[in-house]
Amino acid sequence: MDCNQLSQIFVLANEFKEGDLNVGGTRDEHVRRQARTALAALSLGDIARADFVEDQVTETLHRSLDPQLAGNLAHLTVAELKQILLSSQGAIWIERHRNGVSSEAVAAVVKIMTNEELGALSRKLFKGYGCDENYGDPPTANARIERIYSNARHALYSTLDEAVISDSSPRYFRVHTRSLDRDDYLAHPATGELIDDEDTARIQALYPVRRPQVQFVISDGLNANAINENLRSVLPRRFVGFIAAANLPNEQWKK
Repeated sequence: MDCNQLSQIFVLANEFKEGDLNVGGTRDEHVRRQARTALAALSLGDIARADFVEDQVTETLHRSLDPQLAGNLAHLTVAELKQILLSSQGAIWIERHRNGVSSEAVAAVVKIMTNEELGALSRKLFKGYGCDENYGDPPTANARIERIYSNARHALYSTLDEAVISDSSPRYFRVHTRSLDRDDYLAHPATGELIDDEDTARIQALYPVRRPQVQFVISDGLNANAINENLRSVLPRRFVGFIAAANLPNEQWKK
């Protein structure tokens, strides 16, 4: 099985999320169930041989694995790994073998577990690390997840406070990306990485002859509250640092 096929199985095996449709996911539960069956039959060796993402983080994670331990576990299928983890010896097995299990293998086994199985495994693991034995119980876990979801949703739809921006940078210049709105940005993140044509032209018109060597870009990204809470203390320090480095009079940076 080539890497593209394997990546597609990983995507299709997910519980349905709207964002997965952009990368080949499906609303069809039958297709997702078939993908989970195919994923369960894969060996850890099959998964280890695939390069899902080629970057330095992935390379670092792979180098951190114990090659001998990983080789000893390569024959296990994802389904067999699931059985081991859910067994009475699961916590002990993880402690002994975790340095031989890749992050991709962990992602695979999670995809074929039910919520009940994941809860049972988390209770087992967190209890082994000295946490409250109720940590993974459904009522406790659901309440914690609901709080996390509520905070995340509030952050996603928060807006920049104009007073914070003007206090931090009196001569700021507001631009817009190609996203139509926040929902469009969440569905199509790439549109939020590009300034729209009208504002691009406005920026270019600011500097017909000489462009500045340094520009500060303040973007709300996925959490405007982080800017609202921290910009007043962070940005002025950066200004002072550049003024000192350039040996400029204190008032000249405004020009």
